[in-house]
Amino acid sequence: MRCIQNSHLSGVVCVLATVCWMGALEGQFQAPVKGMPPVSEVRLRNPKVERIQSERTALDSTLWLDELRAQSHGKPVIELWDALRSVSENPVETAELLKTFALENLIFRSESSAKKKGPYQIRNFGGEKTVWKNMEWRRFIEDLEKKGFQLVQSEWHQVEFRAKPLNGGGMVEESDFGFVLHNEAPRRKRRGI
Repeated sequence: MRCIQNSHLSGVVCVLATVCWMGALEGQFQAPVKGMPPVSEVRLRNPKVERIQSERTALDSTLWLDELRAQSHGKPVIELWDALRSVSENPVETAELLKTFALENLIFRSESSAKKKGPYQIRNFGGEKTVWKNMEWRRFIEDLEKKGFQLVQSEWHQVEFRAKPLNGGGMVEESDFGFVLHNEAPRRKRRGI
């Protein structure tokens, strides 16, 4: 088979042509040797690879089980983070994603001190714990929207995962997440992190 020369696409064209050519001929070579299975049914077996895969499966069901559960439990937050990045240029969509994300509890500390440093107001949040449910979270995002704030960037990290067995069987899974929202209100020349 000939490949196109003197072109940046020659490698791609050559590969595509080879794949198409092999695909077209595949039907002609269903049983190249009498008694052999068709090419489409041939599976290469590598005992070393199979042993490694078996060991990995065993480790996933024992040693790495809690890690895999934590990853699975944290998946909705990672999906939210990805979605926020994909609509970061659209403040309305960003706010809607944040408002509709279901939180069981949002726990944070109240402001314990504040000081002015140059043009900045620095607030420390080390006071008493405050717990919000979904409604308080939604109101908070709506309030930021009304004040003209837009999400510029966010970070979300799973801090802790707990799996507790239930008396009747099954598990209760809980995760704690830390997050940072970097907001700006361009018209008001304000920023909040």
